Amino acid sequence: MALSGVPDANVLYPIALADFFLTTAGLGLFRAHWSPELLDEVGRNLAKTRTDLAPEQISYRLAEMDAALPGASAEPPKALVAKMHDEAKDRHVLALAVHVEAAFVVTFNLTDFPPEACAPHDIEAEHPDGFATRLVVDSGKTVMAAIQEMAGRRSRPPASPEDIIEHLARSLPLAIESFNRPNCDDAIRSRAESGRVTGRVTARHPVDGRHPVDSWRDRTVGQQRRAPWVLAGASEDSVGLAAGAGWESLESSHQRPGRHPIETTPPELPDLIRLLNGAGHRCRRSPWPAGARPLRLTR
Repeated sequence: MALSGVPDANVLYPIALADFFLTTAGLGLFRAHWSPELLDEVGRNLAKTRTDLAPEQISYRLAEMDAALPGASAEPPKALVAKMHDEAKDRHVLALAVHVEAAFVVTFNLTDFPPEACAPHDIEAEHPDGFATRLVVDSGKTVMAAIQEMAGRRSRPPASPEDIIEHLARSLPLAIESFNRPNCDDAIRSRAESGRVTGRVTARHPVDGRHPVDSWRDRTVGQQRRAPWVLAGASEDSVGLAAGAGWESLESSHQRPGRHPIETTPPELPDLIRLLNGAGHRCRRSPWPAGARPLRLTR
C-alpha cells in the first residue's frame, strides 16, 4: 500500500517542492491530500511574498494542483477540527490527515504538530526531507523517473535532471543522498577513494549514459564547491557527539547559549544529521544565519 500524507502549506508553497511531491504522488508513490483551506493559505503566502505574480497566476497554479491530482482535495468536518490539540492555526491540517486517514503530515514546522497531538490518531509529523527519503529508499527508480519528468516539463528556463537534483538537494539533502544507499533499487554504488561516486546503476542519463545523481555529485563535489549549509538545533551535546565520531571543530561562535549553527560541506551534512538525530537529537538543515560565524566541522 502506498504511503499517504498531507503536505503542509509550507511544503506546497515552494514551486520545486510542490512539483516534486505532486509528481511523485502522480506516479503512485504516495497518496497526497490537501483542503481548500490549505490551498488558500498557500495562495495568501504567495500573494504576500511573490509580488511578481498576478492574482490570476496564483489562482492558475492552485487550480493546476487540483487538476493534477483530482482526488487529493478534501475538507475535514469543523467538529473534527475542534477536537484537534496541535497548534491552533494548524488544526485544520491535522484534522484533514485524520479525515482522509493519512499516515503523515509533511511539514517544516514539526513543533506545531507535537507527538502527543498526532499519536492518538496514528499520525506522524515528518520533515519533507524525511518523507522524501522514504520515497527514494522504497522506490528510487520511480523517484528518478519523477525527476526526469520534472526536467522534461521545464522550458523557461530549460532544466536537466542534474539541475532539478541540485535544486532539490537544498531542501531534501538526505533524500538525494539516499540514492547511494545499498537498498535503493536503482542506485547500488560505492564510493571510490577519490570521493567520486562509481558503481552499477539501472537509471541512466539519456545524454552521457551516467546517472543524474552521479553527474550532480561530480558538479558539486568534484569541483569542491562549498555551500553555506548550516545545521540548526545543535547543542553542546551534539558537538561532543560529533567530535567523538571523528568530526574536528575548526571554528565556533555562540549565537545564544547552548545552541550552535554548524557548517559543513554539502556531501557531509546528511551524514552529520543522521549521526546526531540517530542519537535522539533534533537537528535540521537551515539557511546561513546573517552575520553568524558558525561552528565549522570537517572530517
